[in-house]
Amino acid sequence: MSITKMLEENKQLTDKLYGECYAPNWNKTPWERYCLLGPKQKGGFGERVVDKYLVGRNHDVKPPVNAGHDRIVDGSKMEIKFSVASSNTKSDGKLIDPDSFTFNHIAVGKDWRKFLFVGINPKSGNPNIRHNATNSWPDERVYVMDKSDFVRHMNKKNTFPFRAQQGGRKADNDDFIVAGKDACRALFALPFVREYTGPKSL
Repeated sequence: MSITKMLEENKQLTDKLYGECYAPNWNKTPWERYCLLGPKQKGGFGERVVDKYLVGRNHDVKPPVNAGHDRIVDGSKMEIKFSVASSNTKSDGKLIDPDSFTFNHIAVGKDWRKFLFVGINPKSGNPNIRHNATNSWPDERVYVMDKSDFVRHMNKKNTFPFRAQQGGRKADNDDFIVAGKDACRALFALPFVREYTGPKSL
């Protein structure tokens, strides 16, 4: 029997195997297919979503001129990181953990001037939220960081909430990551990271 035939004849097994890799926690929302995308596809999709969002907020958005940034927004080279709240695999199952985002490949050496962090949370009525989640959270988190502030922060001894990624400084790698609820909330609370509220806040 072929592998395809095995799954064709056993829907319960097929559903079980998919369920071990993917929980449909975002069904009936605009994000239900997001979790099925690969990492590069997620990044590209997020950039396109943010592009449309910024144009709708009266920003001038142009394509990048090199690989060091994602867009040129109002004349500034901007790096965009987009994340949907993660479905945690802890003891309460693959449930959504609000404010738990992953923003990776944040680097001093890339050619950007402003950094935009976008995190999408579930609505409070979503039945697939972790039981020990906090009582309230915004539907989305959109924050801005200037490169000069990031550089100053990364020259400190304690660079939290930015963690070295893929070997980090020891491997001569300039990539850093912010991942998880505690780290993301610490990121948004940094004095030089400001909430995006419209063109003037950019």
